[in-house]
Amino acid sequence: MSLASPLVMGILNVSPDSFYDGGRYVDLDAAVAHARQMADDGASIIDIGGESTRPNAGEVRVEVELERVIPVVKAVCRNVDAVVSIDTRHLAVAVAALDAGADIINNIMPLDGDVGMAALAAGSGAGLVVMHMRGTPQTMNSLTQYDDVESEVFNQLRRGVDFALEHGVDPAQIVVDPGIGFAKDTTQNLMLIAHLERLTAIAPVLLGASRKRFIGEIAGALQPADRLGGSIAAVLEGVRHGSSIVRVHDVKESVQAIAVFNALRMIGE
Repeated sequence: MSLASPLVMGILNVSPDSFYDGGRYVDLDAAVAHARQMADDGASIIDIGGESTRPNAGEVRVEVELERVIPVVKAVCRNVDAVVSIDTRHLAVAVAALDAGADIINNIMPLDGDVGMAALAAGSGAGLVVMHMRGTPQTMNSLTQYDDVESEVFNQLRRGVDFALEHGVDPAQIVVDPGIGFAKDTTQNLMLIAHLERLTAIAPVLLGASRKRFIGEIAGALQPADRLGGSIAAVLEGVRHGSSIVRVHDVKESVQAIAVFNALRMIGE
């Protein structure tokens, strides 16, 4: 898959408690219909997740996560014209999802030290998202202290990528994600988005800022449902600073915004 122009990754949560759309797509038919709609709207990738990773989310047993995601992965792979990604922090779920037809491992946990995920990516040839994270969803809000957030995120991502390469992952398989909202406060999130170019020195960059809390804090939008405008602004700023993939809930609006942004940028050049 070419990353020459920004790709849109559509979010398909099949968990009951995700912060924005929890419970909407737990039914298999509803999940497949939503995936098909996102692909029709321009999503190149469908990212399927069965465990909420919002702050303080409850932990989900691997068996439950498997029951939620694997039927959906199989059905989407059969019925939707898009690349499928599995959003998980559990090796067993990643293994089963690749066996079911997924093409990308979107692993939220730091990779350095996780031999299993690295070996799985190396052996399968699957795409691999290396994300910055501290702690777990249950503890990350207490871990936002940085001396220099840009340098510390860069350095951890660099270590994760180096670890993957040491374990046989091809550089072309790897994308990095600064982990917006994961152990970062609003100012730190803004700094990372405004300086994404720095991360492109490591690998292509995925940005996932859709409807997150920092948008609400800036705009006074307490409910995720009221954060579409801020989400589009973050998408366009991410693209402007070099993001190759944007992970969004609102595919149609994001695709349209990127098309206009790119047209204006070409005229300006």
